[in-house]
Amino acid sequence: GATPFNPIGTTPEMLDAANEAYQTAKQIGPNEVHIRDEKDLARDMESWKNLIFDIIDNGKFDVSFIGDAVTLDKKQNLLMQEAFTCAKDNDGKNIPIGTFVSIAEKYDKVIDFDKAVIQKVINYINTNKIKHEISVNLSLDSIVNSPFINWLKTTIEQNKTISSQLVFSITAYG
Repeated sequence: GATPFNPIGTTPEMLDAANEAYQTAKQIGPNEVHIRDEKDLARDMESWKNLIFDIIDNGKFDVSFIGDAVTLDKKQNLLMQEAFTCAKDNDGKNIPIGTFVSIAEKYDKVIDFDKAVIQKVINYINTNKIKHEISVNLSLDSIVNSPFINWLKTTIEQNKTISSQLVFSITAYG
């Protein structure tokens, strides 16, 4: 059993696809082969696309806060945290963020994702009365997109009381 390389798939997914091809070859009979074709890969990509769109459109991802930056004095006051997103597939397994963003970029959905993350961070700051800064990584697609920048300016204006707490950066993999 064999499968074509999926450039945005994860290693476990590639192994599962190869195993499916192997099982199909076994069902055909002894000493038979089955090679998954590009149609199978296209179906895989379509299911990824649907999953990513569902997650982004319906806010089905979590934002946690990591990388505590604290003062160097004895009090160690919290100065800043980084927003970290986590999404799960239909089986409840974490989707690697690089894979998630890569697919979102491929289907022009990453800007919507960045907006959704920013909204969740703003809600978190307001709801929990956070006083420290939160860093949000943005995709390059968002940073060079004029409508996104206009949306961001409007959003910051609407949230002036916390605007100084929002810090934006470019993702490391960008």
